[in-house]
Amino acid sequence: MPRIVSCRAAPIVLLIFFLLTGCSTPVPTWRAKSAALVDDLVRQDALALFPQEYLNLLETFEHGEAVLHVQGDQQAADVFYLLALQKGSLLKDDLVRYRQRKEQKERERIAAEAARVEEERLMRDAAVAEARLREQEHRKATQEAQ
Repeated sequence: MPRIVSCRAAPIVLLIFFLLTGCSTPVPTWRAKSAALVDDLVRQDALALFPQEYLNLLETFEHGEAVLHVQGDQQAADVFYLLALQKGSLLKDDLVRYRQRKEQKERERIAAEAARVEEERLMRDAAVAEARLREQEHRKATQEAQ
C-alpha cells in the first residue's frame, strides 16, 4: 500500500521545495534580448556605419558570454548582458537618426535639383520669349521701313 504524505509532512515538503527553487541560480534574463539586438544591429549594418560603437557593444556581450561559460557566474554575466542591451539600444537610436538625416539630405538634394531644373526651364522660356519679342520688333521695324 502506497504511503500518503501526512498532513504534518506536507508543509515540510513544500518548504524544502521552495528552498531548493529559491536557491537555484537564475537564468540570465538579458542574454536572449541582448543577443537578438546584436544580431539585429548586424542586419542594420551597424558595423559599417558605427564600427567603434558596434565593436564596443560586441566586446561587452562577449565578455558576458565569457563570464557565463567560463566562470559560470550567471548573475555577473547578466550585468554584462544588460549593459550590452543598453549600448545596443543607444546604437539603434543612432542608426535611426543617421538614416533620418540621410533621408532628409536626399529630400533636400532632390528639391534643390528640381529647383535648378525649374530655374533652367524658366531661363529657356525667358530666352525664347525674348527672341520672339526681338523678332516681332524686327518685323515691325522692317514693315514700318517699307
